[in-house]
Amino acid sequence: MKRRLFRFAAGAVVSGLILAALLSFTDANAVASVLAKTNPIGALAGLGLYALAYVPRALRLRAVGLKAPFRTLLAISLVHAAINKLMPLRAGELSYPWLARRVAGQGIGQAFLGLVYLRILDIVGVALLFAATLAFRGSRFRGDVTWSLAFALALLVASVAALLFLRPLLRLTIALGERLAGPRGILERARRAVEAFPNLGLRAHLGLGALTVVAWLFVYGTYYTLLSAFGFAMGGAETVLGSTAGVIASVLPLQGLGSFGTLEAGWAMGMVLVGMDLASAIATGVGVQIFTFGYAMLLGAWGWWRLRPRPVPAE
Repeated sequence: MKRRLFRFAAGAVVSGLILAALLSFTDANAVASVLAKTNPIGALAGLGLYALAYVPRALRLRAVGLKAPFRTLLAISLVHAAINKLMPLRAGELSYPWLARRVAGQGIGQAFLGLVYLRILDIVGVALLFAATLAFRGSRFRGDVTWSLAFALALLVASVAALLFLRPLLRLTIALGERLAGPRGILERARRAVEAFPNLGLRAHLGLGALTVVAWLFVYGTYYTLLSAFGFAMGGAETVLGSTAGVIASVLPLQGLGSFGTLEAGWAMGMVLVGMDLASAIATGVGVQIFTFGYAMLLGAWGWWRLRPRPVPAE
């Protein structure tokens, strides 16, 4: 209990400090203005796109060994995302192995490996979309295109290599651990989890990569729709280039409660690099954070309802 309270307190402090620093460059009225003039139809369209992003994400779970009906997989994805939004310091990631075991009976070790694989896959999807957009529409970007493209490609190559050689790397790590520490129960359980993890071939990797790209296109579509609802006309290329920094910042293990603060900081930096003034970049970042947080809670509530234990009918 004390550890949980400490995490929440630390998350609240991180969020508060970052938001306070960001709001010093604008004011609460700018944020309130963005929220007040939001087009409700655009906000609903954003909810639809945000929900659609979890369809391919749910389909990916089957490939990492989670055996359950599609609606259950979708519910797991949505609940996991909602808890991740609530918990500070990315502690919500640990809810996925718990859900996988509780709902689908998957082992904790195998579920954890599946989560690692999917997170690396997400990095591949974001890096690929950012690099492709930068390569073809780099004129929209006011930062250093050469260095940004080099970083994105390096991240992409490293992530793809990690996906293709994940099992051999894990086996090597376990073998080194046994050599240094001798036989250990935890190492043996880790070995069994690695061997139980699906042996994915190149076609499977490509199929999962395609699903990941589709999921991130829906996420970027959500951002584009929300920006339009706020009254800011941004092109698709500018949306991808400007919001990717916010995406990366929101998955760092340094975020506060609900990723408040870190997402806005990355968002503001990225949007300034595609031509938005700093005050508007901060205000729209807060707006996007508020709406996507609401989307996650709403969809997560449906997912939790879907996963509730159902009474067994009397004979």
